[in-house]
Amino acid sequence: MSDLLTKIKHSEKKKKKKTSVSQTDLQKLGLTGITLRPYQLDGVQWLSECQRNQQGCILGDEMGLGKTCQTISLLVFMSGSLGQSGPFLVLSPLSVMENWRNELQSFAPSLTVLCYKGDKERRAELQRETKHFQVLLTTYELCMNDASFLKRWKWKVLVVDEAHRLKNANSLLHRTLTQELYSLLSFIQPAVFSAEETDDFCSKYANVQNQPDQVKAEVAVDLPKKTELLVYHGMSALQKKYYKAFLMKDLDAFGGDQGSRNRLLNILMNLRKCVDHPYLFDGEI
Repeated sequence: MSDLLTKIKHSEKKKKKKTSVSQTDLQKLGLTGITLRPYQLDGVQWLSECQRNQQGCILGDEMGLGKTCQTISLLVFMSGSLGQSGPFLVLSPLSVMENWRNELQSFAPSLTVLCYKGDKERRAELQRETKHFQVLLTTYELCMNDASFLKRWKWKVLVVDEAHRLKNANSLLHRTLTQELYSLLSFIQPAVFSAEETDDFCSKYANVQNQPDQVKAEVAVDLPKKTELLVYHGMSALQKKYYKAFLMKDLDAFGGDQGSRNRLLNILMNLRKCVDHPYLFDGEI
């Protein structure tokens, strides 16, 4: 293992020179509607260095510190300064896909975005019509189900939102990503990541991550403390209409069949969205 660490340290010395990332540069490249805080610029700088050196990384900032806008800023920087206009693949839970699309449209309108979601027929239609995009948004499940379609592109960046979904080492998604990662590492640096040392390396460094962990108390001291005010209110007529429609639409999912578990979770998610605001559905049920 000591020889392996020596090889890794030697490869670290060969990293490319750092490239400075500033607010002015990002604005010139197409970032709009947002002014990044100093710690966010540091995050974009760090992400760009990891990308230039072909290193996977984890942006571990505390919730609410703007990980999404930092990631979008990286894509803008890559597209404009590094000449890598995509394609970029973003995997997220279905519940936050719309937030990703909204922020991409607000902060990076120059990037062409495709939301790959919907039932089988809708996805088949997207597959036939899809010609050009720079960012593709989809879910973990659809990435696995439609892998043959997504493999058509050589993705420049893979963004995994809420990556705790990958913690289950026995899941198909985790196994697939782990195998692909080690295969790539072995291909580009076989002298460092040899097959004989796979188990030893993984067992010793399973929990080691390249991760900047920023918390609000350290980097956003000017932000006021969060104040919660709970106000209870009944549903509007439109909310009641949608709420009932979702329940009636999938009544058979309540039959207790094990295969209906995912459908039940989707129903609960839609009911929650209905309570949040009925306009989240764009009039479609």
